[in-house]
Amino acid sequence: MSYASSNKAKVGTRVELKGLQAKPELNGQRGVILAYHATTGRFGVRLEDGRGGNVKPSNFVEAAVSSSPVCGVDELEEATALARQKSGGRKRRRIGR
Repeated sequence: MSYASSNKAKVGTRVELKGLQAKPELNGQRGVILAYHATTGRFGVRLEDGRGGNVKPSNFVEAAVSSSPVCGVDELEEATALARQKSGGRKRRRIGR
């Protein structure tokens, strides 16, 4: 599934990078979404090798689940706390909950 025209990917979704022009060596790398940055329209992604960056939705597809962990619970909680800090501490509410 491509997320090119939306921001429907969720934190924790495993993705595979594609179509990167500035860093083509990262195409095919897999990672996990840690955050969505509404101001830039990009997703914070942590790659399996530990590198991270902000990626446009047109530059990733949902990846099949593998057995190797991309990040632990502590890292995910840290990323979530950092995202909240950057947004002024506002929590997102899910509709229908």
